[in-house]
Amino acid sequence: MSAGTDLYQRVILAATGQHSDLMRRVWGHTPWMIETFTGGHVRNPARHRAMREWCCERYGEESALTIGRTGLWQFGGVTINGRTWVGFATEAQLTKFLEAWPEPPND
Repeated sequence: MSAGTDLYQRVILAATGQHSDLMRRVWGHTPWMIETFTGGHVRNPARHRAMREWCCERYGEESALTIGRTGLWQFGGVTINGRTWVGFATEAQLTKFLEAWPEPPND
């Protein structure tokens, strides 16, 4: 396993049993993943929405495996303290995202 970020490597290696299969299915196609401040639906819904819209405009619809759609990007299903996992199919996509959405000060 050499592709993807350190977070992706840790997530995949830490998962065991059925959880391992699930994590590989969910994140395997977007291994360029990070944990970043999205704000979430409560803390900063405008930032969260704008980040998703930015991704949609550049990379198409978000991946949604529950309905059989494998996209080029996805947000994790959980946001804690405004921080969410975000994954991309390529390193170049992740780099562009980080350039457009740097971490805000004090978050």
